[in-house]
Amino acid sequence: MHRPAFIGRIGFVSIVALLVFSCTHRPAEPQFNNPFDPENAAGDPFRLTAQYATSSVSLHWSAPPVAGITDYKVLRSLQQSGGSYDVVGVVPATAAARQTTTDTKFKRNRINYYKVLAMHGSDINLESQVVAAGVFAPATVTIRRSTTAVGDSTVASRQSHLTLRSNFGDSVDVASTVDFASAQRFAATDTNTIIPWDLGPASGRGEKKRVFARMRSGGVTSPAVHDSAFADLTAKVKIVGAVINDTLVVRAVGTGFTRLRSVAPPDSLELAPWQVNPHPDQIDSIEVLVVLQSASLAPFVVHAEVESDFGFTRRYDLPATPLSVDTLGLTFTINNGNPTTANPLVTIVSTAKHATQMRFSENPDFTGVAWQPFQGTSHFTLVSTAGVHRVYGIFRNPFEPLGFPVSKFIELVVGTSSP
Repeated sequence: MHRPAFIGRIGFVSIVALLVFSCTHRPAEPQFNNPFDPENAAGDPFRLTAQYATSSVSLHWSAPPVAGITDYKVLRSLQQSGGSYDVVGVVPATAAARQTTTDTKFKRNRINYYKVLAMHGSDINLESQVVAAGVFAPATVTIRRSTTAVGDSTVASRQSHLTLRSNFGDSVDVASTVDFASAQRFAATDTNTIIPWDLGPASGRGEKKRVFARMRSGGVTSPAVHDSAFADLTAKVKIVGAVINDTLVVRAVGTGFTRLRSVAPPDSLELAPWQVNPHPDQIDSIEVLVVLQSASLAPFVVHAEVESDFGFTRRYDLPATPLSVDTLGLTFTINNGNPTTANPLVTIVSTAKHATQMRFSENPDFTGVAWQPFQGTSHFTLVSTAGVHRVYGIFRNPFEPLGFPVSKFIELVVGTSSP
């Protein structure tokens, strides 16, 4: 009697347990995630991708393992959630494992969000997850070279400009290194955008300077692109005018140089003061005065040094040849060549190329007559005695201190009128 009663109790418990577990068992769930099964986290069977490519967004998705799909409705929104969707198109379902379409009317320079509805007639079977269009076509970045640059592979200034063009995406990152450390972000536009850019210092001429750019769309970045240029210094340095004085002018013209200094031997260039360029980012010029220590007709070299805004310097050796007074055309006229005058105050017109000083006298040794700066037109007062007067003129520059004399005659007629 005992044994049957024990067996009976075991059988009853087993039956009760079986009934309990049978009531709480869940049916098998599909292995993908969709709004009709929000608690499943196995993934999205659509595996939807959206990529910018040239002038359209290319969309690809996998056919879900669900029977009865007749077509796919592709939707686009400018908001990831809670926004209204526009219908991009309706794509008939095919037997292919991968479905595709393109969107040519996407919103440029905005984040475009997409999702796909698998349709059974007019009913929605499944809905894909929302994805943001990724960037396939990268931005372009071009270093704008200054008009004073020499050649296609040089830049005149580190303070340059970039031309950005980014037809797709919402922003563009620009940096000096490929890791985009310290990158700057700019709003993307579908037209050329000009932005100022500092190419940074360089150790010397010929160092390659690069600028990297990548597009962003909804947090997704494109491959990086870059443009490069070589650091250079294109300032033109020259002696201004002919060497006819003991003070020379050395001028630097260009873009991207910050300072200039210059000396003539035997002075030391390293001890010469710098002249600062107030506008290194513009086409500009600055000048330095160089005082010669000796006056000689012998050729010599003027040394100059220019500092680039990249941080390096370049030295120039400028050959200089002093010029003597040109005696071939050396002359002067009194009162336009009139032979007589009734007024002791006469007008002298001088022709003396390369002359810097002159003096006139009726005494051939010029006793007590000081030198004066050369002028093409000047005045001289004759001795008030009537008769023929001889006027002596002498012309010089610092390299020929004795000068070259010339004389002219004119008659002073007292008590008459000048013709």
